[in-house]
Amino acid sequence: MKVTANIIDIESAKKSAREYCINNQLDTDLLAQQRVFVINQKIIFAQPSASKPRGLKNDLETQPSPTLIVEKIGDTFQVSETSNTQSYLRKIGLK
Repeated sequence: MKVTANIIDIESAKKSAREYCINNQLDTDLLAQQRVFVINQKIIFAQPSASKPRGLKNDLETQPSPTLIVEKIGDTFQVSETSNTQSYLRKIGLK
């Protein structure tokens, strides 16, 4: 049987990511614009690509860039930054 993400866990992960952004001076409004994916029991926030798809010619360019990864460990959520976090989520005044 395939394990699926629980909607409550996704909402809890979003709350944890928002708190992480507040505590680390990242923009919560920009976080709200991120796409959310569930892969291997991890919730991944990703910046949508600005590139327009042209089939296989630019397939990699159109992939969203992951910005935060939230993983449930026990009863808590652990938030991790990626190499894209600061460039996409940093508050404008702090750039």
